[in-house]
Formats: sequence, structure tokens, C-alpha cells
Amino acid sequence: MVQRKRKEEIVSAIRKKVPPKTGVYIFRNADGQVIYIGKSINLKQRMLSYFRLKPFDVENRIARMAFDIADFSFEVTRTEFLALLLEDELIKKHGPHYNNRQNELSEFRYLLLTDDNYPALVQVDHSETSKGRRIFGPFKDRYFADDLLNLIQQHLHMRACKDPKPFKRCMNCEIGNCKGPCRQKITPAEYAEIVNKVVAFLNGNETTMVEGLKNAMEAAAEAMDYEKASELKEKIEFCKRFGARQRFIDRFGSEKLVIVENGETEAVYVFEKGEQAGRSNPGEAIASGNLSSVQVARCSGVDPRYLLDRANIVYNWLGKQRDTCEYYFEGGESQRKAPEI
Repeated sequence: MVQRKRKEEIVSAIRKKVPPKTGVYIFRNADGQVIYIGKSINLKQRMLSYFRLKPFDVENRIARMAFDIADFSFEVTRTEFLALLLEDELIKKHGPHYNNRQNELSEFRYLLLTDDNYPALVQVDHSETSKGRRIFGPFKDRYFADDLLNLIQQHLHMRACKDPKPFKRCMNCEIGNCKGPCRQKITPAEYAEIVNKVVAFLNGNETTMVEGLKNAMEAAAEAMDYEKASELKEKIEFCKRFGARQRFIDRFGSEKLVIVENGETEAVYVFEKGEQAGRSNPGEAIASGNLSSVQVARCSGVDPRYLLDRANIVYNWLGKQRDTCEYYFEGGESQRKAPEI
């Protein structure tokens, strides 16, 4: 009875206080703990919808969450895109139990460049420290990261072993996937060239990788190994898509990005090295050249993974707004869409 009365009070408060506008909402339990964060183009309608669910439907995760709601808060944003960024920021900050996004973050993997004399790439997740070293990503899961590592090790020949000390046997060295730095078969300067090629590839310059794959594909075709040639062709196509994504992510963290959204929503968004500001009147902003900060949404903390995640969110969002958005990096050409991987 007490629970039902409390729910009626919450529903009444939502009807009175929450507008039918775009924004982000937060639900808390009786202990004040954030249990769910969401976004909507109609806050009032979305928030009320949770209280129409059957509270004892244990198979429904959201129904179970709704039963625990004891309080709420919300923030109106000018556009759905700003709501998307704010929602992600808050989910990272609070880690709500019922959010799928939180589970996705735990699946993300990154590639960390070690600081050994002969560097290697190792997988890390959100929980592991980067200690100021170069880090690349995010990649959707460990399987994607594994495939990427295999591609790099097979075709750019970066070492795959986790320990830089010599071994009695090394299969990767024997089959030609590694140049054998642990056996002094390659000088530090020569290995540094390999590292530079790998870093360039992970930053979106796929030229060296694609050239090597094309040569291998042509050799396979000449040898009438058409199955291998087909596999190499698929790798080339992947590298081109991957390169476009990585170029965007790399530039996002170091340059000024301008996004112009048209259609039902008109807005200009400016990202200065990952820090975001939006302006609601694109005509005025572009005409005046004044693309300064209006509403800032900071990247959480100093961990580079937060900036990489934000770049990934923006890139994926652009890929879905093909008919309504243009974007460009300052000094570059305007583009209609971002290719998807």
C-alpha cells in the first residue's frame, strides 16, 4: 500500500513538473542511488510510461526497475543530440544498474601501446589504467579487438608476445608474422618503423596496410587461390571503413569539428578537441562566424578513453543522420555523412 501511494505521488509530480520536451531523466531508488538514466524527445510521456508496466513481471528488466523508483530528476536539452551526449556522460558518472549502456561500456575494449623497448599492443577495458600511454579504440568487444590484433600482427608484423624477453620457440617468428625482436633479428630503429606504421593505421592511415593486402591478394589470384584472394579483398574493404572511422576519432581529439543539423531540428554543434558547444541558430552562427561556446558538455575526467568514447558516439550519430547533417573539420571540406563499420 505504501509502495502504491508513493508511485501515485511520483506520477503526480511528473505530470506537474516535467515538460513534454527533449532531455535526460534520472530515476533513483529509496536509498537515493541512481538506478536508471534515459533520454527522450518527450520527457513527460517517456517517464510516465514506466508506471504503466506490470510491476511483478520479473522477466522484464525495465518493469523491475520501475518497481524500485522512489525519486526522479530531469534536465531539458535544446536538441536530441545534446541529450545523447548528456545521457552518456551521466551513465559513465553513475553507472546505473539497469542501463544497457553500462553493460556495453563493460564490453568495450581498447588497444594500449606498451612502453617496452620493442612495444606491443595489449587489450584493456575501462577498468584498467592507461598510465599515460597511447591508447586506441573503443572497439565493440574483445573478439573485434582480437581480430584487429591478428590483422596487425600478420600484415604489419608487430610482436604478439606479452613478454619482451626471449623464448626458446616462437611460432609467430617462424611463420613470418613477427620480425623476432626477442632474438635480435631486427634493430630498435627498424622495429620503430613497424610501430609507426601500426600507430598510423590505428589513427586512420590505412595506406600501408591496404597496399600490402593488395599485393598479397594479387599474388593469391595469380596462384589461383581464389578463396584466399577473396578473404584478402574483404580485409581491404574492412581496412578502408576502419580507416575512415579512425581518422574521424583521431581528428576529433585534436581539431575543431563543426556539425550543421538541418530538418526539423536546426542547430550547429562545435567540438574543440572533444569539448562540445552547440548553438540553436545555424544561420546566425555561420553568418557571424561566432561559433563560440553556448552550452558546454565536458568529457569526464582526464582518461583518454572518455574522449575516444565521445568521438565514437558522435561518429555513429553522424552515420545515422545522413539526410539531415553536414559536418567538417576546420579547414576541410564539408561531408554529407560518415561511413559505418
